[in-house]
Amino acid sequence: MDRVKSCDGVLADLSLRSAENHGPVRGAAIERYRGGPNEDLKATSSQHILIIGSRFAARFERAVGRHNSVSYVRAPDALSLVPAGVCPLISTRSDFEMVACALDFTLVKGIDVELDRRPAGEFRVRTNFEDPAHNKLLELLFTDGDTLHTTIF
Repeated sequence: MDRVKSCDGVLADLSLRSAENHGPVRGAAIERYRGGPNEDLKATSSQHILIIGSRFAARFERAVGRHNSVSYVRAPDALSLVPAGVCPLISTRSDFEMVACALDFTLVKGIDVELDRRPAGEFRVRTNFEDPAHNKLLELLFTDGDTLHTTIF
């Protein structure tokens, strides 16, 4: 974990690493990051980003429309999804810790093609949600217990 990097910097690095197809899982990269208040997540990624809140609750604010925002508290294990090519416009309002996973868009597209039934709707930015299927997917992809905090699963 490199504290000198910004959150956007970590997500950009993850995007590059997931596209390289190296490591234990081809098309994915994962990293833990700790940050503080007033960090802005405003970079667009070429990969899908799945973020899991870990260890403690944290406050965030997300832009909604041009001049409005919504504050929320992300509980431990809650997820956020930022699709490839989308700018999340999220600001931190407290100390936070997260585990971020970049999923190469070709990996996600390949999984989508294999589905028996397509999900309703399109990928969009989603914050502060729980989904056992996402947690299970990450558990299957990353079995190294040292990589993820045990409360995530």
